Amino acid sequence: MNRVDKDLFRNDHERPQFEPHDRAGRPGGPKKHGVRHLEDDLFLFISVFIISIALNLQARIKQSEKEKLAAELAYLKSQINPHFLFNTLNNIYSLALKKSDDTANAIVKLSGMMRYNITDAQSEFIEIEKEIDYISSYIELQKIRIGETAKVNFTINGIAHKHQIAPLLLISFIENAFKYGVNPEIESNIQIAIDITYNTIELKVSNKIVPVSIVGNTKTGTGITNVIRRLDLLYSGKYQLQISHTETDYTITLLITIK
Repeated sequence: MNRVDKDLFRNDHERPQFEPHDRAGRPGGPKKHGVRHLEDDLFLFISVFIISIALNLQARIKQSEKEKLAAELAYLKSQINPHFLFNTLNNIYSLALKKSDDTANAIVKLSGMMRYNITDAQSEFIEIEKEIDYISSYIELQKIRIGETAKVNFTINGIAHKHQIAPLLLISFIENAFKYGVNPEIESNIQIAIDITYNTIELKVSNKIVPVSIVGNTKTGTGITNVIRRLDLLYSGKYQLQISHTETDYTITLLITIK
């Protein structure tokens, strides 16, 4: 047997060892493969790190927007409270000048209204029943003030205690009717209706347009514009507001989807 043939029968440990090659035939295949694993791990780590930062930033942005919304709502509500207080105190002042027997009753109703403003109305949402009680007190105060100079019809249909609404939303439309729809020298008429279903509340307020004298100091810059902004913030896509203004009548219809 020649030398070449003998080499074929040598043990495996005597066989020549060859350096690994990559697919291109270059030495060092397994070493390069290990580097690739390291690069993949590094890329995965960086990706997870960036995603984590993005999620954290998104959460902070949402929290900031929520705090900004709460601050704006609180500001709008703080504008409403002095507005009502100012006008109601004017009403009671008028009663006191006339030495009316209704002065004490008006003060009691105002006290209840202010208690509502300070406590219940600070919540984001309140039972509709409490909001209606507040509205009823306001209307009674107005009836005491205007006496027989205007006809006021206030009706409520549906069950109020099972639902909630954002406080002090409806009152501005009612106040607007008394502010611009009452004149002692002209027949005035105000219609107020609240209808409640299992998931909606509808307010309809209408009044005759009469010439009125509004003292400049009573205008606080709040009112309908304020309420519409609050509706946009709290009930975006969940309310409908229609305002009809003719030469003789002014009517608003507000429909809100409620909890």
